[in-house]
Amino acid sequence: MRHERKAPAKKRKVDTDVNASPDKIQEAISAQKKKEKNRVSLRIDSRTVILVPKPKCNKAYADEYRNRMQESQAGATYNYINNGK
Repeated sequence: MRHERKAPAKKRKVDTDVNASPDKIQEAISAQKKKEKNRVSLRIDSRTVILVPKPKCNKAYADEYRNRMQESQAGATYNYINNGK
C-alpha cells in the first residue's frame, strides 16, 4: 500500500481560486511578460524551444545547451542505475 503525503506548504502550488486575489495574479503575469519581453525563441531540437537574450540566439549556444542537457541526462541515468532508485 502506498501512502501519499502532501508536499511541504512552501512547495505546494498556489490555488489561485482560493489563495490569490485577481490583482496579484495580474501583477505576476505582467512581471513575467516584462521579463520575457527582451527574449527571443531559440529552437534546440524538433520539440524544444527556449527563450534566450538576443546575443545568445545562435547555433553555438544551441549546441552548448544541447550538450549540457545530454550531460545532465547521462548523470541522471548513472545515479538511477548506481543508487537503485
